[in-house]
Amino acid sequence: VVARSLAEGSLRAVPVELPKRDFAMITHRDRQASLAQMALKAHLTGKADALASAE
Repeated sequence: VVARSLAEGSLRAVPVELPKRDFAMITHRDRQASLAQMALKAHLTGKADALASAE
């Protein structure tokens, strides 16, 4: 949808420099992380490819 709109000219790409942000992940010390939480953490830290290839 986006590619077609860009090609038609009804949508324009605007280059924007966004500042780098730091985020923190808070977890409960008495609970084990779910698979979804572990996948999100791997994705955010750039380790998702290594995690996927290990499976």
